Amino acid sequence: MTDRKNIIRFAPTAAAWLLAVLLAACSTATDEQLSQEEEGERMPVSFSLGFDVSVTRTSIFENIWPNNTEITVSNGTDKFDYITSSTSSLSASGEAVKITPAVTADVNKRFYWPVSDKGWKFSAWYPAGDSPALSMTVEANQSVQSDTNTDGIDEETFTGGDILYMAPTAAVWRSTVPLALKHQHARVIVTVNTTQTEKHETVTNIEFANGRLGLTGTGTLNDAGEITWAASGTSGITNMRDRTIEAQKKDNRYSFECLVPPQKDTNTEKELIKIYTTGAIKEGTTDTPEPRVYTYKNAFDLQPGYQYTYNMVISEQGKVLLGSIVLTHWDMGTGVDDIQTITQ
Repeated sequence: MTDRKNIIRFAPTAAAWLLAVLLAACSTATDEQLSQEEEGERMPVSFSLGFDVSVTRTSIFENIWPNNTEITVSNGTDKFDYITSSTSSLSASGEAVKITPAVTADVNKRFYWPVSDKGWKFSAWYPAGDSPALSMTVEANQSVQSDTNTDGIDEETFTGGDILYMAPTAAVWRSTVPLALKHQHARVIVTVNTTQTEKHETVTNIEFANGRLGLTGTGTLNDAGEITWAASGTSGITNMRDRTIEAQKKDNRYSFECLVPPQKDTNTEKELIKIYTTGAIKEGTTDTPEPRVYTYKNAFDLQPGYQYTYNMVISEQGKVLLGSIVLTHWDMGTGVDDIQTITQ
Protein backbone atom coordinates (compact mmCIF):
# COMPACT_ATOMS: atom_id res chain seq x y z
CA MET A 1 0.00 0.00 0.00
CA THR A 2 1.26 3.42 -0.96
CA ASP A 3 2.43 5.56 1.91
CA ARG A 4 0.40 8.77 1.42
CA LYS A 5 2.40 10.50 4.15
CA ASN A 6 5.61 9.95 2.18
CA ILE A 7 4.01 11.34 -0.96
CA ILE A 8 2.90 14.45 0.88
CA ARG A 9 6.29 14.73 2.58
CA PHE A 10 8.25 14.50 -0.68
CA ALA A 11 5.87 16.63 -2.84
CA PRO A 12 7.57 19.97 -2.05
CA THR A 13 10.95 18.42 -2.74
CA ALA A 14 9.77 17.12 -6.11
CA ALA A 15 8.27 20.47 -7.03
CA ALA A 16 11.47 22.26 -6.12
CA TRP A 17 13.49 19.75 -8.16
CA LEU A 18 11.20 20.23 -11.19
CA LEU A 19 11.45 24.02 -10.90
CA ALA A 20 15.21 23.81 -10.73
CA VAL A 21 15.27 21.68 -13.89
CA LEU A 22 13.06 24.16 -15.73
CA LEU A 23 15.16 27.12 -14.62
CA ALA A 24 18.30 25.33 -15.66
CA ALA A 25 16.81 24.62 -19.07
CA CYS A 26 15.82 28.25 -19.52
CA SER A 27 19.21 29.40 -18.31
CA THR A 28 20.91 27.01 -20.72
CA ALA A 29 18.78 28.30 -23.64
CA THR A 30 19.56 31.88 -22.73
CA ASP A 31 23.24 31.12 -22.29
CA GLU A 32 23.30 29.39 -25.67
CA GLN A 33 21.61 32.37 -27.35
CA LEU A 34 23.97 34.82 -25.67
CA SER A 35 26.89 32.59 -26.58
CA GLN A 36 25.77 32.55 -30.23
CA GLU A 37 25.55 36.33 -30.21
CA GLU A 38 29.02 36.61 -28.72
CA GLU A 39 30.30 34.34 -31.51
CA GLY A 40 29.01 36.68 -34.23
CA GLU A 41 25.59 35.12 -34.81
CA ARG A 42 23.70 38.13 -33.49
CA MET A 43 20.68 39.27 -35.46
CA PRO A 44 21.43 42.67 -36.98
CA VAL A 45 18.72 45.29 -37.25
CA SER A 46 17.68 45.88 -40.86
CA PHE A 47 16.39 49.28 -42.01
CA SER A 48 14.53 50.58 -45.03
CA LEU A 49 15.21 54.24 -45.73
CA GLY A 50 12.54 56.43 -47.27
CA PHE A 51 10.67 59.71 -47.06
CA ASP A 52 7.28 60.63 -45.67
CA VAL A 53 6.26 61.75 -49.20
CA SER A 54 6.73 60.99 -52.92
CA VAL A 55 7.92 63.30 -55.69
CA THR A 56 9.58 63.39 -59.10
CA ARG A 57 13.14 64.71 -59.41
CA THR A 58 16.42 62.94 -58.62
CA SER A 59 17.86 64.34 -55.41
CA ILE A 60 17.26 64.29 -51.67
CA PHE A 61 15.47 67.59 -52.21
CA GLU A 62 13.06 65.71 -54.47
CA ASN A 63 12.96 62.57 -52.31
CA ILE A 64 15.34 60.28 -54.15
CA TRP A 65 18.43 59.14 -52.26
CA PRO A 66 21.65 59.79 -54.23
CA ASN A 67 24.17 56.95 -54.38
CA ASN A 68 26.16 56.32 -51.19
CA THR A 69 24.24 58.78 -49.02
CA GLU A 70 25.05 58.58 -45.31
CA ILE A 71 22.50 59.08 -42.55
CA THR A 72 22.68 58.58 -38.80
CA VAL A 73 20.36 56.24 -36.90
CA SER A 74 19.87 56.29 -33.12
CA ASN A 75 17.96 54.09 -30.67
CA GLY A 76 18.22 56.72 -27.93
CA THR A 77 21.36 55.20 -26.45
CA ASP A 78 23.65 54.39 -29.34
CA LYS A 79 23.95 55.95 -32.78
CA PHE A 80 25.59 54.59 -35.92
CA ASP A 81 25.97 55.77 -39.50
CA TYR A 82 24.32 53.83 -42.33
CA ILE A 83 24.72 54.30 -46.08
CA THR A 84 22.60 53.77 -49.18
CA SER A 85 23.82 51.59 -52.05
CA SER A 86 25.85 52.70 -55.05
CA THR A 87 22.67 52.53 -57.15
CA SER A 88 20.09 54.08 -54.80
CA SER A 89 19.55 57.04 -57.16
CA LEU A 90 17.92 54.64 -59.64
CA SER A 91 15.02 54.04 -57.27
CA ALA A 92 11.61 55.51 -57.96
CA SER A 93 10.72 58.79 -56.29
CA GLY A 94 9.80 58.28 -52.66
CA GLU A 95 10.73 54.59 -52.81
CA ALA A 96 12.33 53.13 -49.70
CA VAL A 97 15.85 51.82 -50.19
CA LYS A 98 17.99 49.44 -48.19
CA ILE A 99 20.83 50.82 -46.11
CA THR A 100 23.86 49.06 -44.66
CA PRO A 101 26.36 50.02 -41.94
CA ALA A 102 28.73 52.72 -43.14
CA VAL A 103 31.60 51.15 -41.19
CA THR A 104 31.98 47.57 -42.39
CA ALA A 105 35.32 46.82 -40.76
CA ASP A 106 33.90 47.07 -37.23
CA VAL A 107 30.97 44.72 -36.54
CA ASN A 108 30.10 46.74 -33.45
CA LYS A 109 29.32 49.88 -35.46
CA ARG A 110 25.78 48.72 -36.16
CA PHE A 111 22.60 47.77 -34.33
CA TYR A 112 21.76 44.22 -33.19
CA TRP A 113 18.43 43.16 -31.80
CA PRO A 114 18.52 42.34 -28.07
CA VAL A 115 17.52 38.86 -26.93
CA SER A 116 14.20 40.18 -25.63
CA ASP A 117 11.98 43.01 -26.85
CA LYS A 118 13.26 46.22 -25.26
CA GLY A 119 10.66 48.38 -27.01
CA TRP A 120 13.25 50.30 -28.99
CA LYS A 121 12.43 53.56 -30.74
CA PHE A 122 14.60 54.71 -33.62
CA SER A 123 15.25 58.22 -34.87
CA ALA A 124 17.28 59.18 -37.93
CA TRP A 125 18.68 62.28 -39.57
CA TYR A 126 20.42 63.71 -42.58
CA PRO A 127 23.10 65.08 -42.87
CA ALA A 128 24.81 62.37 -40.82
CA GLY A 129 26.52 63.48 -37.63
CA ASP A 130 26.64 63.21 -33.86
CA SER A 131 23.27 64.99 -33.63
CA PRO A 132 20.56 66.31 -35.95
CA ALA A 133 21.28 69.59 -37.71
CA LEU A 134 19.54 72.34 -35.71
CA SER A 135 20.42 75.37 -37.80
CA MET A 136 19.39 76.50 -41.27
CA THR A 137 19.96 79.68 -43.26
CA VAL A 138 18.48 80.47 -46.66
CA GLU A 139 19.40 83.10 -49.23
CA ALA A 140 17.27 86.17 -49.80
CA ASN A 141 17.97 85.93 -53.53
CA GLN A 142 17.08 82.39 -54.56
CA SER A 143 16.92 83.12 -58.29
CA VAL A 144 18.73 80.89 -60.78
CA GLN A 145 22.37 81.86 -61.20
CA SER A 146 23.46 82.45 -64.79
CA ASP A 147 25.92 84.46 -66.86
CA THR A 148 23.51 87.39 -66.75
CA ASN A 149 22.40 86.83 -63.14
CA THR A 150 25.49 86.48 -60.99
CA ASP A 151 23.57 87.43 -57.84
CA GLY A 152 21.53 84.23 -57.95
CA ILE A 153 22.48 80.80 -56.59
CA ASP A 154 23.18 77.53 -58.37
CA GLU A 155 21.03 74.43 -57.97
CA GLU A 156 23.42 72.75 -55.56
CA THR A 157 23.30 75.74 -53.23
CA PHE A 158 19.51 75.94 -53.46
CA THR A 159 18.94 72.28 -52.61
CA GLY A 160 22.18 71.56 -50.74
CA GLY A 161 21.05 72.88 -47.37
CA ASP A 162 18.29 70.31 -47.09
CA ILE A 163 17.76 68.91 -43.57
CA LEU A 164 15.75 65.74 -42.91
CA TYR A 165 14.74 64.19 -39.61
CA MET A 166 12.60 61.41 -38.17
CA ALA A 167 11.56 61.73 -34.53
CA PRO A 168 11.84 58.60 -32.33
CA THR A 169 9.38 56.04 -33.67
CA ALA A 170 8.51 52.66 -32.17
CA ALA A 171 9.99 49.67 -33.97
CA VAL A 172 8.56 46.15 -34.25
CA TRP A 173 11.02 43.82 -32.57
CA ARG A 174 13.19 41.89 -35.03
CA SER A 175 11.36 43.31 -38.08
CA THR A 176 12.71 45.66 -40.73
CA VAL A 177 12.56 49.20 -39.36
CA PRO A 178 11.16 51.78 -41.82
CA LEU A 179 12.86 55.17 -41.57
CA ALA A 180 10.61 57.88 -43.04
CA LEU A 181 12.55 61.13 -42.87
CA LYS A 182 10.83 64.51 -43.09
CA HIS A 183 12.15 67.73 -44.64
CA GLN A 184 12.65 70.48 -42.08
CA HIS A 185 12.37 73.53 -44.35
CA ALA A 186 9.04 74.84 -45.56
CA ARG A 187 8.60 75.09 -49.33
CA VAL A 188 6.60 77.87 -50.97
CA ILE A 189 5.41 77.81 -54.59
CA VAL A 190 3.61 80.69 -56.27
CA THR A 191 1.87 80.14 -59.60
CA VAL A 192 0.58 83.12 -61.58
CA ASN A 193 -1.86 83.17 -64.51
CA THR A 194 -1.63 86.34 -66.63
CA THR A 195 -4.30 85.49 -69.22
CA GLN A 196 -6.58 88.24 -67.94
CA THR A 197 -4.02 90.96 -68.67
CA GLU A 198 -4.27 92.72 -72.02
CA LYS A 199 -0.78 91.85 -73.23
CA HIS A 200 -0.53 88.53 -71.38
CA GLU A 201 2.25 89.90 -69.22
CA THR A 202 5.38 87.93 -68.44
CA VAL A 203 6.23 87.44 -64.76
CA THR A 204 9.82 88.56 -64.21
CA ASN A 205 10.18 88.15 -60.44
CA ILE A 206 8.23 87.36 -57.26
CA GLU A 207 9.06 88.49 -53.73
CA PHE A 208 7.83 86.57 -50.71
CA ALA A 209 7.19 88.12 -47.28
CA ASN A 210 9.87 90.73 -47.82
CA GLY A 211 10.56 92.63 -44.60
CA ARG A 212 8.76 90.14 -42.36
CA LEU A 213 10.56 86.83 -42.82
CA GLY A 214 13.45 85.37 -40.85
CA LEU A 215 16.05 83.71 -43.05
CA THR A 216 17.79 81.86 -40.19
CA GLY A 217 16.10 79.01 -38.34
CA THR A 218 17.23 77.51 -35.03
CA GLY A 219 15.92 74.15 -33.88
CA THR A 220 15.37 72.88 -30.35
CA LEU A 221 15.31 69.17 -29.60
CA ASN A 222 12.99 68.32 -26.70
CA ASP A 223 13.06 65.29 -24.39
CA ALA A 224 10.69 63.43 -26.71
CA GLY A 225 13.16 63.82 -29.57
CA GLU A 226 10.99 66.29 -31.49
CA ILE A 227 12.40 69.41 -33.16
CA THR A 228 10.72 72.79 -32.89
CA TRP A 229 11.95 75.69 -35.01
CA ALA A 230 12.25 79.42 -34.39
CA ALA A 231 13.22 81.91 -37.10
CA SER A 232 15.15 85.11 -36.57
CA GLY A 233 15.54 88.28 -38.62
CA THR A 234 13.24 90.65 -40.50
CA SER A 235 14.31 90.06 -44.07
CA GLY A 236 12.46 88.16 -46.79
CA ILE A 237 12.83 86.45 -50.15
CA THR A 238 13.65 89.19 -52.63
CA ASN A 239 13.83 86.78 -55.58
CA MET A 240 11.99 83.47 -55.69
CA ARG A 241 13.38 80.76 -57.96
CA ASP A 242 11.86 80.67 -61.45
CA ARG A 243 10.65 77.13 -62.24
CA THR A 244 8.54 78.05 -65.27
CA ILE A 245 8.83 75.74 -68.26
CA GLU A 246 8.13 76.70 -71.88
CA ALA A 247 4.85 74.78 -72.01
CA GLN A 248 3.55 76.89 -69.13
CA LYS A 249 4.52 80.16 -70.79
CA LYS A 250 2.41 79.28 -73.81
CA ASP A 251 -0.58 79.17 -71.46
CA ASN A 252 0.48 82.40 -69.70
CA ARG A 253 1.30 80.56 -66.50
CA TYR A 254 4.39 81.06 -64.36
CA SER A 255 5.79 79.12 -61.39
CA PHE A 256 8.26 80.35 -58.76
CA GLU A 257 9.42 78.72 -55.53
CA CYS A 258 11.53 79.34 -52.43
CA LEU A 259 12.67 77.56 -49.28
CA VAL A 260 12.26 79.17 -45.86
CA PRO A 261 12.76 78.24 -42.21
CA PRO A 262 9.50 77.26 -40.46
CA GLN A 263 7.75 80.33 -39.00
CA LYS A 264 4.51 82.30 -38.92
CA ASP A 265 3.19 85.86 -38.94
CA THR A 266 -0.44 86.57 -38.08
CA ASN A 267 -0.64 90.06 -39.64
CA THR A 268 -3.09 89.96 -42.54
CA GLU A 269 -2.48 93.57 -43.61
CA LYS A 270 1.16 93.26 -44.60
CA GLU A 271 2.50 92.38 -48.03
CA LEU A 272 3.04 88.66 -48.54
CA ILE A 273 3.52 88.23 -52.29
CA LYS A 274 4.74 90.83 -54.80
CA ILE A 275 4.53 89.92 -58.46
CA TYR A 276 6.67 91.84 -60.96
CA THR A 277 5.77 91.67 -64.67
CA THR A 278 6.84 93.18 -67.98
CA GLY A 279 3.59 95.15 -67.77
CA ALA A 280 1.31 96.72 -70.34
CA ILE A 281 2.15 99.00 -73.25
CA LYS A 282 3.24 102.38 -71.92
CA GLU A 283 0.66 105.11 -72.50
CA GLY A 284 1.42 107.18 -75.60
CA THR A 285 3.62 104.48 -77.18
CA THR A 286 2.91 101.47 -79.36
CA ASP A 287 5.50 98.92 -78.30
CA THR A 288 7.15 99.91 -75.01
CA PRO A 289 5.92 97.81 -72.06
CA GLU A 290 5.62 99.52 -68.70
CA PRO A 291 6.55 97.19 -65.82
CA ARG A 292 3.87 96.50 -63.23
CA VAL A 293 3.82 95.29 -59.63
CA TYR A 294 0.93 93.31 -58.14
CA THR A 295 0.66 92.95 -54.36
CA TYR A 296 -1.12 90.37 -52.24
CA LYS A 297 -1.42 90.75 -48.44
CA ASN A 298 -2.01 88.02 -45.90
CA ALA A 299 -0.70 86.19 -42.83
CA PHE A 300 1.36 83.00 -43.12
CA ASP A 301 2.08 79.88 -41.08
CA LEU A 302 4.84 77.79 -42.64
CA GLN A 303 5.49 74.42 -41.02
CA PRO A 304 8.45 72.06 -41.58
CA GLY A 305 8.02 69.47 -44.30
CA TYR A 306 5.03 71.16 -45.92
CA GLN A 307 4.58 72.78 -49.30
CA TYR A 308 2.38 75.85 -49.69
CA THR A 309 1.19 76.54 -53.23
CA TYR A 310 -0.41 79.93 -53.86
CA ASN A 311 -2.35 79.90 -57.11
CA MET A 312 -2.71 83.52 -58.24
CA VAL A 313 -4.48 85.28 -61.11
CA ILE A 314 -3.68 88.88 -62.09
CA SER A 315 -5.97 91.07 -64.18
CA GLU A 316 -5.69 94.10 -66.46
CA GLN A 317 -7.27 96.23 -63.72
CA GLY A 318 -4.24 95.56 -61.52
CA LYS A 319 -6.04 93.13 -59.26
CA VAL A 320 -4.53 90.05 -57.69
CA LEU A 321 -6.96 87.18 -57.22
CA LEU A 322 -6.07 84.25 -55.00
CA GLY A 323 -7.55 81.15 -56.60
CA SER A 324 -6.46 78.83 -53.79
CA ILE A 325 -3.76 77.93 -51.33
CA VAL A 326 -2.91 74.25 -51.57
CA LEU A 327 -1.27 72.73 -48.50
CA THR A 328 0.36 69.31 -48.84
CA HIS A 329 3.32 67.38 -47.57
CA TRP A 330 6.48 68.21 -49.49
CA ASP A 331 5.50 68.16 -53.19
CA MET A 332 3.14 65.25 -52.63
CA GLY A 333 0.80 66.46 -55.34
CA THR A 334 -2.98 66.59 -55.33
CA GLY A 335 -5.64 64.02 -54.62
CA VAL A 336 -4.21 62.82 -51.32
CA ASP A 337 -5.96 62.45 -48.00
CA ASP A 338 -4.05 65.11 -46.09
CA ILE A 339 -4.39 67.88 -48.66
CA GLN A 340 -6.15 71.09 -47.65
CA THR A 341 -7.36 73.65 -50.17
CA ILE A 342 -8.12 77.09 -48.79
CA THR A 343 -10.08 79.30 -51.17
CA GLN A 344 -10.75 82.99 -50.75
